[in-house]
Amino acid sequence: MGLIILLGAIKLSKESLVKNRLKAEVLKIKDQKLPFEDNFFDVVFLLDVVEHLYPQELKKTLVEIKRVLKTQGRLIIHTGPNKEYLEIGYKYFSRYLNFLASKTIWEPLFKTKLIYTKDPRNKSEKDLHVNEQTVNSLKEELKKVGFKDINVWLNSNFRKVKLGYWFLFTFLQPTWLPKIGKYFALDIWAKIKK
Repeated sequence: MGLIILLGAIKLSKESLVKNRLKAEVLKIKDQKLPFEDNFFDVVFLLDVVEHLYPQELKKTLVEIKRVLKTQGRLIIHTGPNKEYLEIGYKYFSRYLNFLASKTIWEPLFKTKLIYTKDPRNKSEKDLHVNEQTVNSLKEELKKVGFKDINVWLNSNFRKVKLGYWFLFTFLQPTWLPKIGKYFALDIWAKIKK
């Protein structure tokens, strides 16, 4: 299964580059060893990768990224979903509110349902998301490999591009609530300086 996923990911990456008229090289890395010299990059982006790496793979990847970053270089991370949302926010709040909103608004007006199953993840997400994070767990992983200047936060505001998402993050996943809003954000971001 792993080889099929890898080949699919490589194909998707190449198609995305062509579609967006971007020039880049897609590399297949073995054993998390990056084929670059020490202190090579000013910035490394690790976008939607962390949740797909087993803990030992994530550690090796972060060690390699730290090696190839220049002094004062930056690492930018996005990962999701926020594990606290899945285990607390969705489980004890959003699931039930989604059910009510689905039955009273979505199904009658839009002829579609909101997700209100016991687990919001589909089979593919369960299979592929082997290392979902919280703000604290990601911060700890970064500290373990020696990063010092670490800024990790939650923010799902970029998702509010459609009316449905605005409704979702205002009422069904109220990220704006003081102290408990962290249980409703889907996205974890990090900016780290070497």
